[in-house]
Amino acid sequence: MLPLVIFFIWLQLCSGFISSDDAANTPPSPSPSSSSPSTTSEPSTTPPSTMPPLPTLPTSAPITSSITYKVAAQRVSNQPILSKDMGSFWDFNYNAALFQKDDEIGLFVRVQNLKDENAPLNPGPSYLAVSKLTFKNGQVSATKTTHKTMNPLGSSEAGGTEDPRITCRNGVYYLFYTAYDGINKAVLSSAVSANPFEPNSWIRLSEDLPLRNWSKSGAALFASKENGLTKDYLFWGDSSYSDGIQIATGEPGKWGWKDYNTYLLKKRDGTKFFDSELVESGPSPLKLNTGDYLFIYNSARAGYYTRPDWNLEYNLGYAILAGTDPTQVLDRSKRPLMSPELDWEIGDSNKYLKPNVVFLEGLIPDPDGCKYANVSGLLGAEYIDNAECFFGVYGAADTALGAVRIIVSSNASIVHPSTSPSPSPASPITIPTVSPITGTAPTLSSSSPSTTTTTPIPEKKYKVVAQRISDQPIISFKNGSVWNFNYNAAIFKQGDIIAVLIRVQNLTDQNIPFKAGPSHFAVSMLTFTNGIVTAAPTINNTLTFMQPFEACGTEDPRITYNNGLYYLFYTSNDCTNRKLSSAISINPAEPNSWIRYAAIDLPVGNLLKSGAPLFSDNSKHPNYLFWSDNSHSDAGIGIAVGVPEKLGWNVTPKSLLKKRNGYFDSEFIESGSSPLKLKTGDYLFLYNGARTGYPSVKLDWDLQYNIGYAILSGNNSAHIFERSDQPILSPQLDWEIGNTTDYLKPNVVFLEGLIPDPDGCKYANVSDLLGDQYVDNAECFFGVYGAADSHLGAVRIIVSTKTPLTSPPPTTTALPTTTKTASITTTAPISTTSAQTSSPVSPVTIPTVPIAKTTTKDTPIIVSTSTVSEASVSITSPTPPPTATTTTSDANTKVFSFLVVLIVGILSL
Repeated sequence: MLPLVIFFIWLQLCSGFISSDDAANTPPSPSPSSSSPSTTSEPSTTPPSTMPPLPTLPTSAPITSSITYKVAAQRVSNQPILSKDMGSFWDFNYNAALFQKDDEIGLFVRVQNLKDENAPLNPGPSYLAVSKLTFKNGQVSATKTTHKTMNPLGSSEAGGTEDPRITCRNGVYYLFYTAYDGINKAVLSSAVSANPFEPNSWIRLSEDLPLRNWSKSGAALFASKENGLTKDYLFWGDSSYSDGIQIATGEPGKWGWKDYNTYLLKKRDGTKFFDSELVESGPSPLKLNTGDYLFIYNSARAGYYTRPDWNLEYNLGYAILAGTDPTQVLDRSKRPLMSPELDWEIGDSNKYLKPNVVFLEGLIPDPDGCKYANVSGLLGAEYIDNAECFFGVYGAADTALGAVRIIVSSNASIVHPSTSPSPSPASPITIPTVSPITGTAPTLSSSSPSTTTTTPIPEKKYKVVAQRISDQPIISFKNGSVWNFNYNAAIFKQGDIIAVLIRVQNLTDQNIPFKAGPSHFAVSMLTFTNGIVTAAPTINNTLTFMQPFEACGTEDPRITYNNGLYYLFYTSNDCTNRKLSSAISINPAEPNSWIRYAAIDLPVGNLLKSGAPLFSDNSKHPNYLFWSDNSHSDAGIGIAVGVPEKLGWNVTPKSLLKKRNGYFDSEFIESGSSPLKLKTGDYLFLYNGARTGYPSVKLDWDLQYNIGYAILSGNNSAHIFERSDQPILSPQLDWEIGNTTDYLKPNVVFLEGLIPDPDGCKYANVSDLLGDQYVDNAECFFGVYGAADSHLGAVRIIVSTKTPLTSPPPTTTALPTTTKTASITTTAPISTTSAQTSSPVSPVTIPTVPIAKTTTKDTPIIVSTSTVSEASVSITSPTPPPTATTTTSDANTKVFSFLVVLIVGILSL
């Protein structure tokens, strides 16, 4: 019977009762990093060289300069400022970006750990961690790096995130880094943040050079009013797989780079040059007092045999770029600015990852100026007056981080230039040793959205009403605006400032009604005084059009604040199509601070508009974008989802809301402002709806636009609890009805901007509008709405519920570590027997005009608990460290089944 027993065991193995995964109580080791595109080693897999031919960057006339520069380097200390020996969690701390926010200076450091402490020179993937710097009496100290890092995102970063460089523009920090897939592709990528001290505040933008299968090391130089440049520049790459450091350009105000087959610097042949083997970008160029730019670059030469597989020495060099055309090099170092000299830079033992390396990616103006620089000794006494000093951090032997001062001066007002001397190390500075921290390697959690399973939610009955702030518009051509039409505005709060970004237009001919020119965006500041709101008149300072996709205007803005950044979603009009577009800013009160991220957020159709985002407050849930209207289909307001750590959207086949026959939204339905969270945990979402049957002086127009609301579930924001049967606001005042040729579109109220009311519910008539039992739970919001596509009005939205303010927490299920799906559940539509219209109210005096007693029926609205359908949306998401896929209970069941089969087999003997 022994063969029978063996057969039974084999059968269970084949059927999955016994699995080798069941014994995997710990995740396997990360994949080897031998193919990692380290700055000081070449990958084992050569990237494909096939790609479309690229244009050559047009060149301007050669620039000559009579200025001679002298540049020197002075180590701040003869000891590292950051290393494993000084308490870092990581074995290797090197190649760091530098940034300054307010009065604090920080580092974004490339870090790695050995996969096995007994196996040197075999590190795992690279991560990016934060350290803060302190400057005191010419010395610099750094906080130790911890396990907290920027979580890798998706398969493109499965092999690590490497070699960061950070540039700040208009208060927004831009991170350029190398995303490595762990196999054969490294791509220069970028991200943005308003808080670089928080490693997971970075929102990924894109691959910067999508035509390339291999790109890295991006140093950006952004155009600004101060530097007078008309283009953004990206100096990127190394000479491992090309001839040197290449150039890409961008359009100021728009994100994206045009790739060229043009070089800024190439390696120089011959053993006499320190950059004969490799050149690679350093940090972003910094402007000098002469108007030119200092650009530090990294370089290598061969002949330094410290290991059988390594014979390179990495050095620092410099180039001076022309201030009016930074693609032209005015001067370039003949000798290295800095070379490995100290023991921890030479690193000739197995403690160090790569010997003979100094590598710089972070440089800022020195916070101490030239107070501690040996200018006279390094450059000469005659160069003291023109001296400028910069502070930099450099990786040493791909293991530790050092600090250096770069000193630059010129003969701009001096007659006797001389050549630059070799750098001299500073006197040793004693740095206290911090005891190393012991512990296990960090667990880097996945930052992708997770599928959420909601438990049955007790029904909440909401009451939502609208109350006009005034019976007069707050902005119009009648009260000082330079524009004929001022309407449809986004609203934002920045510190103590509350303002609107408003859509404005002028007539193309003052004698021809209804024919308006392109739409622009203008800013108006709001003032709140005793329940009354006033707005500054709009002026001609508007958001400049980006050609060609905004050639005929920018329309219908919506602004959402998230994690320090303002996001603008708007419609770009290229005179043929309208596309939903987006931009980012940290200073929305300045119209031209907006940097366009994408001309098309949703690559489907030719009428894409009206985007109202809801950003996730944690990485377990997706971002949502409720977008468009139903003018191109019956879809109504659509749903797109995105990964919280990345800008970008995946369209789902589902709709959040559709138009309803017989209702105020029977003809059109369009997104309003971004959903706002209520005290219950659910969300208030205002939308715009239209119905026909309202003839007007505009012959081709018989629509009436109204405002409605929906309550979205706090546990699943694509799930609707309630939806208004009646409009909460309809055109009733003369300037809302606008049935004369002075108005652009009659019978329109249209809302795109809503924030929590700065006055709370102080000026809201909650008791009369909702009832005494709703006073305690009342919340008030302030909104601005377009009226007759001509004026801007102000409204207060009041929301409350009698239900106790509790909401069950969501239960989440684990997602696979590959492509994820976000499930979106919709409810059955709310049905009624007849259409209901809002009853008119008589205008009342300022400050408040009640509109309706209530818009929600007293009888409960039954929300279907059955799933109509699910929309699976493919989302590229990060791959966390592998874990065992079998749960404990599953494993126990399998073991029990195996034992039963084994006993049966033995008994059969």
